[in-house]
Amino acid sequence: MVPRFLQRRTFVWRVFLVAAAGVLYAIAVSGPAYDATTPLTLPHHELVRKIYALLAFALLGFALERSNLRRAHGLLGAGIAVAVYSYAIELGQIFISHSTETFAQHSFDVASGLGGGALGAFVALLISAPRATARRTEAVVVAAMLATLAWGFSVTYAYLD
Repeated sequence: MVPRFLQRRTFVWRVFLVAAAGVLYAIAVSGPAYDATTPLTLPHHELVRKIYALLAFALLGFALERSNLRRAHGLLGAGIAVAVYSYAIELGQIFISHSTETFAQHSFDVASGLGGGALGAFVALLISAPRATARRTEAVVVAAMLATLAWGFSVTYAYLD
C-alpha cells in the first residue's frame, strides 16, 4: 500500500520542484551547458539568456505555488524564494564557474528571479482561481515587475550586442 503523503498531488509538485531546481542550477553553473543554450554567435544572445532565465524562474515559481509550501505561498512568497534561489545561482557562478559579470548584472539576475517566481506563482493562482478579485491587482503587480525588468535589462546590458 502506498503511504498517504505519496498520493497527494502536492508531493508530485514538490518532487518536480526539487528536480527542476537541481537541473537548472547545474546548467546555470556549467559553462559549456550555459554556452550551448545561447552561443555568442546568436544575435542578442544576452537577451535570449535573460528570457530563458525568466521562463525558468517562472517554471520554479509555478511549481512552488502548486507545491503548497506554507512559507513560499503567493506572489511575494514565491518571488522571494525564487530570488534566493537565483542568488544561490549567482554565488555558484562566481565560485564554481568564475563568472566575470558585474554587480549590476548579478543584481539584475536576482531581480529576474523575483519577477519570474512571481510570474509563475501568478499563473498557478490564475489557473486555480481565475475569477478571484485579487487577480487584477496581482496582474498589475506582475506587469509592473516585468516592465521594470525590461527597463533594467536595457540599463544593465545596454552596451552589449
